[in-house]
Amino acid sequence: MGRRCDGEEVDAEEVDGEEVDGEEGTVTWSRERNGNKVALITIDSGREIRHNDPGKRYGSSRDKSLHFLTLTLSDSGRYFCNDEAVELTVIPLGTIRVDAPERTSVTLDCPHDDGGSHDPTWSRDSVEIHRQKGFDVPPVDRTLTLTDVELRDSGLYYCGRKAVFLQVIEVASKDQQQSLIRMVFYVLLLLILIISIIVYFSRKRRFRKQGLSQLTDNT
Repeated sequence: MGRRCDGEEVDAEEVDGEEVDGEEGTVTWSRERNGNKVALITIDSGREIRHNDPGKRYGSSRDKSLHFLTLTLSDSGRYFCNDEAVELTVIPLGTIRVDAPERTSVTLDCPHDDGGSHDPTWSRDSVEIHRQKGFDVPPVDRTLTLTDVELRDSGLYYCGRKAVFLQVIEVASKDQQQSLIRMVFYVLLLLILIISIIVYFSRKRRFRKQGLSQLTDNT
């Protein structure tokens, strides 16, 4: 698995060796730890220069994406491609995924956990979630309801030991929707104008031909 400088997640095989055929320019990948940027690897002139990576867990390829040779939950966090931030969330295998559009409400069901607590609590980033504005935690059915969700609400939510991954989908704002409607209106108006002009000149040409034909017959 890897991350590109533009933030796109890509699938990758393990990177062997130190030589990388890359584009010109130097790229340094770092990770945020305790509010500080800690350099992991620098790709410079086709070579990998490792920092704070004794286990050689990080690699790169010719597009200078960052690759993880082994991936754990603790790798979740904020990474930097030079100064551009990229968020990485490692999702445990078997995790339930739920999609929800922005500014809607969504209910997460507590996954079944054999051997788990009979009264599990919901948490995110190791912080227990209580009933508050935007969050509803009914005491009976062990669900978690989020209202008026935002993009920042995306992430892993734990019910006891089991997790649910919520992906909030960006929705165009009213201004963007109105701009799109106006653009479609103007495009349709332009098409109608073009068709009208074509029809006008086609008829004009046909009438001219008919006039010349009648003039020829009269002579």
